Amino acid sequence: MNALVAGLVSAVILGLGGWFPSPPTALPVAPPLSIAPVAGIPEPCPARHPWPSSATPAVTRKTMEQAFGLQLTGAGWTNPANRPLMKIVWETLDAVSCTSYLDDVRRNSGQRVIRIHAGPTRSWAWGDWGLTNPGRLTFDFAKWHSAYPSDKGRLVRIVIHELGHMHQMKPGGHQADLDSFRALYSRHGGFSKYGRGSSSETMSEVIGYYVSRCALDNPYDRAGASQRAYYEWAKNSVFKGVEFGPAPGVRPEC
Repeated sequence: MNALVAGLVSAVILGLGGWFPSPPTALPVAPPLSIAPVAGIPEPCPARHPWPSSATPAVTRKTMEQAFGLQLTGAGWTNPANRPLMKIVWETLDAVSCTSYLDDVRRNSGQRVIRIHAGPTRSWAWGDWGLTNPGRLTFDFAKWHSAYPSDKGRLVRIVIHELGHMHQMKPGGHQADLDSFRALYSRHGGFSKYGRGSSSETMSEVIGYYVSRCALDNPYDRAGASQRAYYEWAKNSVFKGVEFGPAPGVRPEC
């Protein structure tokens, strides 16, 4: 009897095979944003504006202005020899695009667009804020060539460092962050070989090396008390928890 019942049930199921609904198919999953490698930055933000590899320098400059809210002046932006350096600037700005850093720079400096001049600085410096051209960053691409490609991280650091000076301009709502940094500086002092004796320069170095973890002789390669303290300040006060490399004392793969 059991065999007969089983046979009847099987026949019914086979006969009604087309009646039973098919199991639901999984909904398509959107592909994640690509995280393209960026020179000098081991863990960049996902690329929002991929580098236009086939564009002319003039088109690249215009696209760069629109993508990142910039005003670019100087012949350095249209010199084909500087195209690899333009890529460094482009990808560095894109690498922090998942943070509020550029918006904070604009707000704190009171500038709706970030003005960058590509031309000689008035000193030995490879870049400056407001010294060569008032109200503008200046990047001296002629000097940059000596570090490309041996230390691209240094060039990334310069970009973030000089933006860091703009970030300090108008305290606004982040006065507490500036005060907390000054307290750290009074306790720990200088951070890198450059900027010792200046709280402003040290702050820009702390921010610059935080992003450019692959820069040679990065102080964050060490895990001393000052490195850890400055790292946590940059992480929490400037980049709101976003990290671009491993913790202090761990050298990233570059």
